[in-house]
Amino acid sequence: PPELAGDSVFKGFISSKVEFQDVYSPTLWKTDPRYYTKVTKIDPLQQKLEEWQTIMWITGRRRSQGGEREKLDVLEFDSFPPDEDNRRVRSEEDDNDNPFHSSKGRWKLNPLAYWSYDQVWKYVKANEVPYNLLYDLGFTSIGDEMTTTFPKKSHVGDAIYERSGRFDDLNRTECGLHSHLQKIKALKKKNEEAGEEWTVPELTCEKCIDLNEDTFLETVENNNLRDDSLLLLEFYSPFCGSCQEFAPVLNRLADYQIPNTIVARFDITEQNIPKYNNQELFQVESTPTLYLVGHSPSFYAEMYSGKHEFDAILQWLTEKRNSR
Repeated sequence: PPELAGDSVFKGFISSKVEFQDVYSPTLWKTDPRYYTKVTKIDPLQQKLEEWQTIMWITGRRRSQGGEREKLDVLEFDSFPPDEDNRRVRSEEDDNDNPFHSSKGRWKLNPLAYWSYDQVWKYVKANEVPYNLLYDLGFTSIGDEMTTTFPKKSHVGDAIYERSGRFDDLNRTECGLHSHLQKIKALKKKNEEAGEEWTVPELTCEKCIDLNEDTFLETVENNNLRDDSLLLLEFYSPFCGSCQEFAPVLNRLADYQIPNTIVARFDITEQNIPKYNNQELFQVESTPTLYLVGHSPSFYAEMYSGKHEFDAILQWLTEKRNSR
């Protein structure tokens, strides 16, 4: 409804679960987990941070939670997106050249960055800190009712074990709140200022075609695809924890040599996805994102929304081939 003024859940237009489901449907969390997170978590939080003119806020994130959090700093500066740079009123005395000015972003403090899971619970018990009783039942990370399950036994001993039950089956271990690309940009700048070498993690995929801005369209429009061939295309960032976890799966898919299927990947860390026929055909909101491209009977590009597992993707490819 137009009165929601930009999908605002927090501003009072939606005050109950039933009302939310009437507006967005009861299954939004499953059909579009990114948008669900946006309207229930990201937007409300940002609204309050802005309303309170927040200069710094505190999180409970830890490196031991794995994924993108493995390189978490105790103190971070989250820059506002370009369209929000001037959201705060500035006085003549403000230093316009100050990269950490409050008009350009806000500080984020992660005091538990170097704590382990066991250290957290030792402190909780020793100081009688109130906690959600679901932890006593075996849950290790708690979010919404629909997106919280028990941790996966297959990840016992792994860094991602604690959060492996979050967004299960929805390809999500992060909620999209913490901008991956902004962090990489800031990290690179920090390395350059310190005179340190900028090292890009290597994700092995020997039989994948590595695309760049110059070769992307050539491959997508390749005449070889205009018969019965398909292109499985991954958009990724080598710094992304989920991409690193998925890399062996993509490598296996490429090595499996699926009949008439080419496997390629495009690193979006510092590259823009080229437009196809002047249209932004490939929509990437998180990584890794997979698309299937074909030309029979006409051009199409379909995003994959299932589990990022070998068998699930192989089955999807088989079904798509058989349906064409």
